[in-house]
Amino acid sequence: MALNDRSYGGFRRVHGDASRTDTNPKGQLALLVPTTDRDLHFASAADEATDWNVANPTNPSLLIHSETTPATDYGQLSHDATDFLIESVGGNIQLRPPAASDVNILNGSSKLMVGTRTAFATTQPTNLIQLKTGTAPSGAVVTSVGLYTDGVTMKKSIADSTISDVQT
Repeated sequence: MALNDRSYGGFRRVHGDASRTDTNPKGQLALLVPTTDRDLHFASAADEATDWNVANPTNPSLLIHSETTPATDYGQLSHDATDFLIESVGGNIQLRPPAASDVNILNGSSKLMVGTRTAFATTQPTNLIQLKTGTAPSGAVVTSVGLYTDGVTMKKSIADSTISDVQT
């Protein structure tokens, strides 16, 4: 089979997992990027000539660009050989489930870390939300409640901006 029969740009049929050739004798579809250009950009066709100004990443990465400022506002998905990374350049990361839906971490020993990730000095806890030391919330907290830690005590901030210790 000639190369042109198997690939178009970076899309290529590969043989991959031999146990699946019975169900798909033409091979698995893969998107392979060369080591000289490990970034794949998903953007509007109008941005074809944009200079992304992104260095060649160590690991293959998918960059999803905004419509309004694509060169400076994008999200990046990659894997660093240890962790799967969701990164944002030029904006926040938001999870937007539909109304009355939950956001779940399903692995029974998962931890949700807020702040710089560090190991515990003793036994690693499971099913934990870890808040790193931070500053007290300020400004107009009108209709919400916030939790934070000063490094010693868990604190809560309620709607009228009253800050107090969390009771045990």
